[in-house]
Amino acid sequence: MKKIYLPFFLLIISSFSNAQSKVFSELTDEVSSEMKIISQDNTLVGYLVFTQLEKVTEDSFNYVISLMDENLNDLGKVNFREEGLNLEAVSFEQDIICLTYLKSNIIGREFKNGKDYTNFEGRNSVYTQFLTLEGKIIKINNEEIVLVSPEYKSYRQKFTFKGSLRHRVQLQNIPGHGFACFYAGKSDYKLLNFDLSGNIIWEKDISNGVQFGLLTSKTNIYLIQAIFSPVLMFFIIDFDVKNGIKNYETPLDDSYHNSLKAVSWGLDYVKGTPYISGDICYAENYRGIFTIDIAGPTKEDIKKTLIYWDKKSEQMGGSSRDSVYGMKSKVKTLNSFRDFNNNTCFVYEEKKTQYANLLKINSKGILFYGEMEGVDKNSDFYSIENTDTKDNYIIADGSKNILIYSLKKTKVMRTIAKKDGKTRISVFPAKEGHIMVVESNKKEKYTRLSIESLN
Repeated sequence: MKKIYLPFFLLIISSFSNAQSKVFSELTDEVSSEMKIISQDNTLVGYLVFTQLEKVTEDSFNYVISLMDENLNDLGKVNFREEGLNLEAVSFEQDIICLTYLKSNIIGREFKNGKDYTNFEGRNSVYTQFLTLEGKIIKINNEEIVLVSPEYKSYRQKFTFKGSLRHRVQLQNIPGHGFACFYAGKSDYKLLNFDLSGNIIWEKDISNGVQFGLLTSKTNIYLIQAIFSPVLMFFIIDFDVKNGIKNYETPLDDSYHNSLKAVSWGLDYVKGTPYISGDICYAENYRGIFTIDIAGPTKEDIKKTLIYWDKKSEQMGGSSRDSVYGMKSKVKTLNSFRDFNNNTCFVYEEKKTQYANLLKINSKGILFYGEMEGVDKNSDFYSIENTDTKDNYIIADGSKNILIYSLKKTKVMRTIAKKDGKTRISVFPAKEGHIMVVESNKKEKYTRLSIESLN
């Protein structure tokens, strides 16, 4: 590590009987750290911490990337200088890490008025790095982009520039090939295919949409797109990995043209193939849930499982085997994911119950549904997994606590209290029997990574 960084960046390694941890101290307001997991096809490889250090010119900062294995042992570090960067996404394939940033010399800059802003040459781009696990940069790419921002030219008073992408960067590894990347600026919607050397194999302009999702297989890149027509409708677009040819574009709907509203998507743990899950709905009328398996490269390989909530909805396209009768009210999916037995699990909200509910289905129908006792339905939900124990954990991020609910044991395994409004806590996958807890405290200026036992 270069001496120039030492006053601004301090790394403390602490060991405890039930936890391994690292603390990244942020000794000035300019210094900040962010952790991302390094995973490949649902398997944890390690962790990455991206740290912005001190500002060295009006437009640029020093940065360091710390690469660690699943035990928080150092693998390598990358020191570099660049314009303002915000890390958007990380992916991994065949010992190559791909990192994608929003790069800007204007976000956060203060201007006297609109004229001052007009005379400034702003630069914004999607910036992509390709690294080895040892920390060697093998390639960078820079795609210029126009950000979504207020119309500042007419401003007469002082302001700070705020701008963003219209749709966030999504990055997925392509097994045996490289990486797929989607993003959208003010008017440009882009899908890119990179090889493992960081070269762009092909690039596609995508039509406008209000929501997007990205999935990959060895031979295909799938883009989920939602548009209003006139209600919200979802489509899946299939591109060939090698040449970028569009194989097909098809709506996600049932036989009665209810929209299949995508909530979650990813790779099935058993088959390694893409899936999509979510709600069957028309406008705001939630009629059931669905899961889709994409078993191959053709439109005929899309396999749908549809579950309807009541008899009326069933008559619109389901069968009695697929229906849940006697539901107290229409329900809405809060999160969904695949378990290690090829089942799709839904965390859903039923209006007349206090707690969140859990429902598990497979291609034959419903396996289980019931309340998640003690889990507030008003929480923010996401899921993590442990490939060693083959267990999924539902993370319920509430106003006062974070609950970690084991799908296999159907109970809350841990409760993490939120200390105060200054501390942000997130939970990530870790090695067998553990979770990664990341605690960021802006007031005390640190980011702590802790591998903690669930027992």
